[in-house]
Amino acid sequence: MATFSKNIWRDQFPPTDDLVFDSLTKEIDPLQEKVKDMLMASAADPTHNVKLIDTLRRLGVSYHFENDIQNHFQFPPKSFQQRCS
Repeated sequence: MATFSKNIWRDQFPPTDDLVFDSLTKEIDPLQEKVKDMLMASAADPTHNVKLIDTLRRLGVSYHFENDIQNHFQFPPKSFQQRCS
């Protein structure tokens, strides 16, 4: 059996209880709704829309909004449809 020296690093993540976890989880839902609203509002401006989606991807949270992002890319913007008509 190996003997290792004592760990010189402190615990980086303090233990959390269920109450703290629950309070943090409750904060997520309103924030997700706010981002979904931002996605819907940005649909009128394709440049802003792409920048917002890029930001979500860079932050690593875009997986929460995959369906909303896919919906934006399935249908061309109305301004584009009007120019092609």
